[in-house]
Amino acid sequence: MVVIVLVNHGSRREEFNKLMEEMAAKVEEATGVKSYVGYNEYAEPNWRDLVARHDRVVIALAFLGRGNHVVR
Repeated sequence: MVVIVLVNHGSRREEFNKLMEEMAAKVEEATGVKSYVGYNEYAEPNWRDLVARHDRVVIALAFLGRGNHVVR
């Protein structure tokens, strides 16, 4: 089974991480493919762990958003 992992940096701002979770849910709804958000740091799950758990993975980069650097 293929899954989609939306990879982003992660943020100390929980609002940003929640936005990424919502985005993964919308991708899953639109595609019918189980979708996860994976973080590089500051949040869990780590995207590498998600990739390691699945045989077939589509990685979608999602690095633009209102994390700490943008908000400040």
